[in-house]
Amino acid sequence: KEALLQIEQQKNLIEYHKCSQEIFLASVLAGETRSPGLIKTIEQILAHPLFRNEKNALSFDAKWIFFNAYSTYYWCKADAAQSINYHKKLIELCETSPEHIKEKIINYVSALQNMLSVYLRFRVNDEAAFFNTLNKLKQLPEQFPDKLSQRMEMTLFVSTMIPESNYYINKGDFEEGSSLP
Repeated sequence: KEALLQIEQQKNLIEYHKCSQEIFLASVLAGETRSPGLIKTIEQILAHPLFRNEKNALSFDAKWIFFNAYSTYYWCKADAAQSINYHKKLIELCETSPEHIKEKIINYVSALQNMLSVYLRFRVNDEAAFFNTLNKLKQLPEQFPDKLSQRMEMTLFVSTMIPESNYYINKGDFEEGSSLP
């Protein structure tokens, strides 16, 4: 019975991967993230029965693809609230499964970076949420000192410095922004 469940989860994940690759390919071919053609293509992919309910995603990786697909879709539609909603689900998924963060820390970093991008791109005025997300990125080197390469630590530095600087620029608080390291 356990073997059948694992087989079903693998089949499920393969289907989600196929859909994810279709979205990625459509994004590359579209060239711009908010083109009507890309949005229509993603809508067609999200019409797949697997995307009707998150309960259809049977594993951590399938749920990751499900939430990521919707966060991408709503980013393309410039729907900040829904994009934030699905980015939160991605982040919560990771945080409820620390072993997956250790295995695929880049996914967690990506979810946090993308959440910051939504706050900045759509000028979402939620300072507490922005800095909560930013601080999660800043704390990763302390949380996972053995999992981060020097390159990843540099990536994290840039991934926090640029959004934080942009935050202060958007706010018009140049004095605060100029005091960043």
